[in-house]
Amino acid sequence: PQGVDINGSTVIIRDCVFTGNLKIEGNSSVEMINSTCVNLDVSGSKLHAVDSVFAAVTTTGDSNITLVDSNFTTGSFTSGLVFLKDSVASAAVSFNASTWRAHGSTFKDNLTSTNSHTNLFRSTVEKAFSHVGSSKDCVIYQSTLGRVSGHELFSDANRTWVTYSDVHHVSHAGGAEAYFIKNRFLTDKNKNFSPISANGPNCKYFIN
Repeated sequence: PQGVDINGSTVIIRDCVFTGNLKIEGNSSVEMINSTCVNLDVSGSKLHAVDSVFAAVTTTGDSNITLVDSNFTTGSFTSGLVFLKDSVASAAVSFNASTWRAHGSTFKDNLTSTNSHTNLFRSTVEKAFSHVGSSKDCVIYQSTLGRVSGHELFSDANRTWVTYSDVHHVSHAGGAEAYFIKNRFLTDKNKNFSPISANGPNCKYFIN
């Protein structure tokens, strides 16, 4: 119940239930399969988790995280690499100064990407999605954003691409280029918003 601390080690965890927290640090390399812990804290290490369940997930340092078919509550990912595939987050998730991708994943609360390159593919954000960082790019493909709650998609990315997606409404500010191609904007949940609000004074918009 006091948790497990992995430091500078290579570890395989399979079919385990930890009733405490799991901390991975010191350039460790961990593979986790069909296992559960409370809070997960990764610092400067590698983790590949499959079919696993966590409460809060926190990563810092130059970590490399992959979660596949896994569930967690909140997520705070700072720097490093993050890949979420077919995973579910039940509370708010934030990426800060990280390189991240989500494929086939569901975010049931707000999702925020700050000073990070955004790559969201075939995923669902049930509430608000915000990309904040004018020096980074935002790519959203075949995804659903804000359709459950009527929340907005916001981006001030240097280049924004939103394609083949279902969006409640979008607010765009700043950046150099923004592309909105083959999307559906459906403002039926919250009718007080325009489907597209283009506010980038120096941005070139392509709406096709």
